[in-house]
Amino acid sequence: MHNTINRFWLAAMGVCALAGSQAVKADDEKQNDSKPAAIVLTRKAKDAVQYKSNLALSVSGTDVTLEQNRKHTVKEIRDTGELVILVSDLGGKVTFNGQDMDTPPAPPVTVMQTSSGKIISYKPEMDNNPYLSATTQHLIAIAEQIIYPDKPVKPGDSWKTEIDNPQVKGKKVTITTTYVGSDKADGMPAWKVKQTLDADTDSGGKMTAEITALLDTTNGQLIQADQSAKGIPGTMGAFDWKGKIQRVKLDPDKAEKAAAP
Repeated sequence: MHNTINRFWLAAMGVCALAGSQAVKADDEKQNDSKPAAIVLTRKAKDAVQYKSNLALSVSGTDVTLEQNRKHTVKEIRDTGELVILVSDLGGKVTFNGQDMDTPPAPPVTVMQTSSGKIISYKPEMDNNPYLSATTQHLIAIAEQIIYPDKPVKPGDSWKTEIDNPQVKGKKVTITTTYVGSDKADGMPAWKVKQTLDADTDSGGKMTAEITALLDTTNGQLIQADQSAKGIPGTMGAFDWKGKIQRVKLDPDKAEKAAAP
């Protein structure tokens, strides 16, 4: 009986200790969120990161899923702090009517952005996409790019950004970014942000987009994100999509094939 009581108290104390440690952990997380987060993107020349994205869309009544693989390489960091980034398409896959088809790498794109993430130029090596104009691709790139704050922020803090609209001359793209709080991705600490975009399009319509992203607290890189967009202007008419973006391990074989003439 004495041993049974001892086991009971040991178990009870264990539960209390676990509850206490969880409470401390929760308090620590709250304490971390109570401190302003310095969300910055730290990059250096030749830095490279690879992303895989999966998109679901409907074009002319046909449901399509698209897998894309892209490598982002920092070509140059200018004295003004602007980054010149080469975005290399590594190929992917498209699925429609239940059939899969591999897609070859597309020509690379050179993107210039400020240290805060504002895209100020978008230059494809070749403008040969039959479905999306260069200005539409530029607008999509703006929608996918997180804008970083110019000062530490607390959960719930928002900052608004305006960028020249590549689709409609004289108009602005309006972006609102909000710091949601601390989180985890792949077991790593992460900053969670939510961002919305609103832009007029050259078809007379409006494109809206939303992205919820987890950022690496060590360098500000995107780890993963859920995204959606409505009213994307395409050559076959406006369409919507939903998708995910995931940072993946660099694949040198894919990069080599994409770079081959």
